[in-house]
Amino acid sequence: MPEHRKAERSSSDWDELADVPVQPLSPLWRRICFGAVVGALFLGPGIAYSVVHRTASPSDARGEAASPPAKGPPATVRRQAPSLAPATAAPATIPAGQVLVLVANGSDHGGAAARTTAVIAALGYRTAAAVNAILPASQSTVFYQPGYGAAATALSSSLAGRLGTAPGAAAMPARPPVTSLAGAQLLVVLGSDERI
Repeated sequence: MPEHRKAERSSSDWDELADVPVQPLSPLWRRICFGAVVGALFLGPGIAYSVVHRTASPSDARGEAASPPAKGPPATVRRQAPSLAPATAAPATIPAGQVLVLVANGSDHGGAAARTTAVIAALGYRTAAAVNAILPASQSTVFYQPGYGAAATALSSSLAGRLGTAPGAAAMPARPPVTSLAGAQLLVVLGSDERI
């Protein structure tokens, strides 16, 4: 076997290696080593914490002794699929007498807003003076302020019962189709579809 491939080295060989000068690390390697050390210092405890708290039972987290494992076959746990519907209570309907309604004519039928305002007032709603919409509307719509969606749906249903047709309900746009809402919570825009 060649001399340089000996399994054991003599102490004089190690002494020769001790005299070899060590090259300093390049700036790139210094940054890499520094980043690894800092990462281990900051991330290590967080990873250890998450591992411990993920695997611990709820009773272990409170410091109580965990109950011994049950004997026999493992129990089957059925999990209910999460509901995609929002968990909200049914919207409360605001009494008609507490809702101010403004009717705007967006159709080419003169006097339609005044006639519809009279019908809405007869249903028990507070009404503002009828106005013209800024732009023509193709569809009749009941727009509502935040919190008045149920009131808009109720008004639309009441109009359907009274007139035979019901306009759709929608949230009030950022720029309402009238010059002023006059404090109204609901805005009924009459469109050329003649739904009202």
